[in-house]
Amino acid sequence: MKRLTNQKITILDFLRGTKIHPTAEEVYLNVQKNLPRISQATVYRILDEFVKENLIKSIPGKKTRFDGNDIVHQHFICKKCGKLTDIYDGALDKYLNKKKNLVADGTVDDFEITFYGRCKKCS
Repeated sequence: MKRLTNQKITILDFLRGTKIHPTAEEVYLNVQKNLPRISQATVYRILDEFVKENLIKSIPGKKTRFDGNDIVHQHFICKKCGKLTDIYDGALDKYLNKKKNLVADGTVDDFEITFYGRCKKCS
């Protein structure tokens, strides 16, 4: 990370402490409670910087969401309501780590898998 500002610390602390996978707008609204003078553009810029530096994950969808959870996990997204949940499956992660050598043209450093379907409520 380039320079660790109070704004960056506040945003990263919020993302590390939440399980809601917030949109950039939700990050802005929550961080603004502690930093009322922070601009929306600053929040978006910091989120982009964090994604590029692999401090957080960006989860594409109807609206991009952000994940500050640094524990290895996958995601499930309901195609009907958009609910996003974490999947912690050590067996799956262990299997996928063994398969990193399937890529012939390079070396796999990391991977992400997102499962799509319908949550219990929408089924």
